Amino acid sequence: MSYLKATWWRPAAGALVALAIAALWLMGATASNAAGAGSITLDPQDGQVGAGGTLDVKVNVEPPAAGLSIWIVEISYDPTKVQVDTSGGNPVCGSLDIPGGVAGAAGCATKDTNTDGTMDTAVAFGGWVQNNGGTAVGFTDTKQVADFTFRAVGNVGDMSSLHISVTSFLDPTGASTTPTANDGTITIIQQQGETHVWGDINCDGSISLGDAIGIARFLVSLTVNQTQPCPAMGAAITVDSNPQHWADINCDGTVTLGDSIGIARNLVSLSVNQTQPCPAMGTSVQVIS
Repeated sequence: MSYLKATWWRPAAGALVALAIAALWLMGATASNAAGAGSITLDPQDGQVGAGGTLDVKVNVEPPAAGLSIWIVEISYDPTKVQVDTSGGNPVCGSLDIPGGVAGAAGCATKDTNTDGTMDTAVAFGGWVQNNGGTAVGFTDTKQVADFTFRAVGNVGDMSSLHISVTSFLDPTGASTTPTANDGTITIIQQQGETHVWGDINCDGSISLGDAIGIARFLVSLTVNQTQPCPAMGAAITVDSNPQHWADINCDGTVTLGDSIGIARNLVSLSVNQTQPCPAMGTSVQVIS
């Protein structure tokens, strides 16, 4: 699966563009490892992501001294730990925008290198050619050529290496260079939540009659003013590692008038019946939305 972005010159220059790009692919110059050969860097290079969460990893390319016109960069990962997120079957990624006046295309993809049915490699690819007085010119400044969204599918403590391999890295003359490849990692950590007070459904810092009224308003489909960040009313959340719903202060599985009454009882120091496990009213909790 891949996304592709392209911008082409006006028709009068089409033949020149086609020849230039074809020449880049067909020329077989010797690879150079000399200074000025360029580099590929991931940002973040050593990233962390909460279990089940996502992390955007940018692919930044420093071109060789002569400029860059063709690139194919592959990033392998352990699909039992992390995977490139998908939407509609396509990888969630962004590729380099090709501006007007440039003949080229850029895209990103994923592939299954061992044919086991699971994608295990992210690919950033593209071409960039400009006509400067009859001379082909590539880009010469560092650019972000792709941005992949990785999802953590493993367990807390798992780590996947992000290994960069370069299939093509050609300057405008067709000469191939070998850029410095700075590999990275993604480590899965315990997902960090937001700290809230159980029963403070509007997140203003304390439990008040306003919270009881907020639940009542929610039950009749009226808006509830909340201090952000604050989970949405009735939203499925994780509280201290247990699944709950925001504003279901008695933890019986649904938000009802009983929760509003529970807040009112708490305010006058009366007991509140709760289905366990359930945080005690007024305690500080870690909430993951």
